[in-house]
Amino acid sequence: MPKWLKILIHITLLFTTCGIGNIIFYLVDKNEKNIEYEQNDDIPNNYYHNYHNKVSRNYIQKEFLSNNEKNFYNKLQELNTDYLVIPQISLASVIDKKSTERFHNELFRIIDFGIFDKNSLKLLLLIELNDSSHTLPARKRRDIRVKQICNEANIKLITFYTNMPNEKEYIINRIKTEIKKSDLENNQIIS
Repeated sequence: MPKWLKILIHITLLFTTCGIGNIIFYLVDKNEKNIEYEQNDDIPNNYYHNYHNKVSRNYIQKEFLSNNEKNFYNKLQELNTDYLVIPQISLASVIDKKSTERFHNELFRIIDFGIFDKNSLKLLLLIELNDSSHTLPARKRRDIRVKQICNEANIKLITFYTNMPNEKEYIINRIKTEIKKSDLENNQIIS
């Protein structure tokens, strides 16, 4: 093979390799431009490199409560004189799993509201506010499992439905009645 042909092949391979490298660099650089960089004050400055603090733009802040939940929460504010109303309660924060036969993640389900004793912070009851999504089969299975878990843990769970009027007086009276009923049941168990 003539020397000039070997040189031409090497030059062609070099340009091809560089071309592929440039294409890869362009694609990586293009993707990097779609990423924001953020500094976290809890991590030392020398930790920061571009690849450590990439924040995707696929995440946006959402409302903490739906409109139905906000309206319901506002009606519950009258209870705050005697009780503490906490929205978005994880079952894992109020129930401890003793058995190892099922996964602990079944407790990572969110209940709409918890009513707690204002002084002792003891959980008195949980409230689910069900909209039309609770008619879906997966949601029904989830609701049944949540009810089973609460029953087993001896935690009162009551349900309100968004398609019902849910007048403030009715809501407050029902909650107070359920709390009194639970107190009586618990006192009988202790006696």
